[in-house]
Amino acid sequence: MVHKLCRFIQLGEILKALAHPVRLCVINRLLAMGPSSAAALRHCLRQPQSSVTRHLQRLLETGLIRSEFRGQERLYSISGDFSRDFLEAVFDYDDKRKLANIAQRHNII
Repeated sequence: MVHKLCRFIQLGEILKALAHPVRLCVINRLLAMGPSSAAALRHCLRQPQSSVTRHLQRLLETGLIRSEFRGQERLYSISGDFSRDFLEAVFDYDDKRKLANIAQRHNII
């Protein structure tokens, strides 16, 4: 039971991280366009750099996204299969069973 409680706490943190329109836009952009720099995201979102950086940090903390350097540029992308599956299901919310299947496959429920 403790293991499931930990998973629910983790899921709660993920959902809290997604509970902001700017972060949802970042995720949507990364799902649609692939790896992007903070500058590209800032331009797309029309938000100040400090705001975009703060939202990227929150998404990094939850493990939904990752970053890597390519030369001098830091690129952000969706992190891992679970994150990609989960986020695609969230954005494709018409198929409720898809989200339940992903949660079950990754031992969240």
